[in-house]
Amino acid sequence: MRIIRFLLMIGAIYLTNQPIHQLHSISPLHEVIIDPVYNLAWSPEGNYLAVATNVVDVANQQFAGKLSIYTPQLDLITQLDYQMPVLSVTWGKDGDKLVMTANQQIEIFQWYSPTLTLEQIIDTDGISLFVTGNSNNAMIAVVELIEYEQGYEKFFVNYRVSFWDMQTGEQQSITNLYIQTRTQSKFDPNEINEFTGAVFLNLIEWSEDGSELYAVGSLRNNNNDNNGSLEYLESNQFIVISPQTGEVIRKTDFSYSIEPRTIAVRPRTNIISVSREFAIGNHDTETGEFLYNFHSDFDAVVIKWSRDGRFVFVDGDLETDDEVIGTFDNGDYHSVFSADWHPYRPIIAIGSLTGRLTVEDATQFEGFTASPIANAGESRIVYVGGDLTADVQLDASASVDYDGTITGYEWREGESILSTNIIADVNLPIGIHDIRLTVTDNDNLTDSVIIQIDVQNRP
Repeated sequence: MRIIRFLLMIGAIYLTNQPIHQLHSISPLHEVIIDPVYNLAWSPEGNYLAVATNVVDVANQQFAGKLSIYTPQLDLITQLDYQMPVLSVTWGKDGDKLVMTANQQIEIFQWYSPTLTLEQIIDTDGISLFVTGNSNNAMIAVVELIEYEQGYEKFFVNYRVSFWDMQTGEQQSITNLYIQTRTQSKFDPNEINEFTGAVFLNLIEWSEDGSELYAVGSLRNNNNDNNGSLEYLESNQFIVISPQTGEVIRKTDFSYSIEPRTIAVRPRTNIISVSREFAIGNHDTETGEFLYNFHSDFDAVVIKWSRDGRFVFVDGDLETDDEVIGTFDNGDYHSVFSADWHPYRPIIAIGSLTGRLTVEDATQFEGFTASPIANAGESRIVYVGGDLTADVQLDASASVDYDGTITGYEWREGESILSTNIIADVNLPIGIHDIRLTVTDNDNLTDSVIIQIDVQNRP
């Protein structure tokens, strides 16, 4: 039975020397049985779940792909059918656009529930295996497959990364070097057999501010006369790429020789988790320096960190059981998981190649505590009165804590505390004011958000 582990990070809250809370076959909040799940993603506001599924028809040498949109309760809203593999999905930063990769193309949709409207089809040189959107701007990064190499009981994928503007459909840049990473399985739409499959988890990840793209693997060059084969340049590195130019701007050698596989950025820190055989290494994103390991007696793939950076979701068995607070399993040892944390609620969407799609509640595990969600409303423009100041009401009543209560509120501009009330009436002079709301819950966990109040003269 394949088990997915749910970890609590040492350094945030310690579970060492406490009982291990491993819960198996927990009843999900919601569950549907659909086609094998290749990829999924929550929309930025968390109201919709996009899912890429595929059925491989070996006899007829065909794929039957679907792009589906569900509610958080897994009610189907809309679905598009394809006669080609639907490989990955991502949302635009505002949730009004959806991007899907299928074979050698990128499709960009306008989303206005319940309708997906196709806006653009972009042809790519390589097979578009994986796409990830930038939460800070309209850019997307696409993994383009160049070729596979067969290793001993494993495959290696050689890829490059192309950067696109989802508003215009224009390519912004493309990497001049190729990257090689070990992968779960081989995917070849022109060579369909019972082993054909593809689940590519987090081959690339954006930095939190969206200014850089992270990758791991071996840098390779195709500028050689060796029958067009790819020449090794450097092996097993943490690689930082500029989306504006496609150039490698920073790289660091790993201290281990085993090939890295997937990566996940830990929010609110400068840490990136790197999967490799027998362990998940955690590294400093600025220096590439190794920090600590999650050990495994076999393969373990890091899938996703929670939005507050306190919990991580891992596919595989780990030896560090004093950090494991709970497990999910889907009853199939051979199935690979695709999963995504909800952007606000303590729930996780999980899909597998068995076709099981679930939404799971993380609060069911003893030892899990959800951070509160600060909500200060929208940034806005206000106008001054006769004294050239504006009376502004700041309202934090939409802030929530899903497993407790909010016990404290703080409104701050710079170093000055404006109020500690849930609703604050403040007087602001002309100018742009960056107001930070910080909320604290009964577990002494915090969350912050900044809104901008632009105080102007009346036109």
